[in-house]
Amino acid sequence: MNDDDAAPVRLVARSDAPARPRTTVAVECVLELELADGRRVPLLTDRGWSSSAGWDGLTPSEVAETAVTVTGPDEPAPGMTAAQEEDAHWEHLVALAQAAGVTIRAGALRALPLETEASAALEALAARSRDRAEALTALLGLPEECLGTRPPEDALSAEAVVGLQRALAERVGVDPDAWSTPRPWARAWAARSSSSRSGGTSPPT
Repeated sequence: MNDDDAAPVRLVARSDAPARPRTTVAVECVLELELADGRRVPLLTDRGWSSSAGWDGLTPSEVAETAVTVTGPDEPAPGMTAAQEEDAHWEHLVALAQAAGVTIRAGALRALPLETEASAALEALAARSRDRAEALTALLGLPEECLGTRPPEDALSAEAVVGLQRALAERVGVDPDAWSTPRPWARAWAARSSSSRSGGTSPPT
């Protein structure tokens, strides 16, 4: 391998889905230094971000923009300016690269192009979530803008919410009023599940 093969060519901020995704967005980010021969040297492996929004509202542009932000310089520490924090960030990346056997100066590292990537797992997770949300939206007759923004109780009329609650209660086999008493509802659900596992047919009490 010659020196040209090990020459740094770009930085890559890569986003990935967690091993066990939650119902709300939580994205893991890694900053890598790519060499001319295609190898990648991980520099920052502990970055990421989360949101209270659902996966169905996640867009490629949001993933890319946030990946750049979270793998970039932190907010200045007390007593430091933004410029000083930025300089410290690049010097830290230089030290990480050198520890991995790649020699590069801070100015050269900063001048490299920064590109973003999203893993296939993350793209698939967002696509599946959006497909399901779109199907539910169409089924309930909701406007498109409800996707990824508002919970059903904010988007549906009061009558529609009551109808959904009663339909679910009937399906589960409990009193519809259980919606207003969470603990009895939970006990009824647990009893129903236990009865199903044991093969019994007695209704929950």
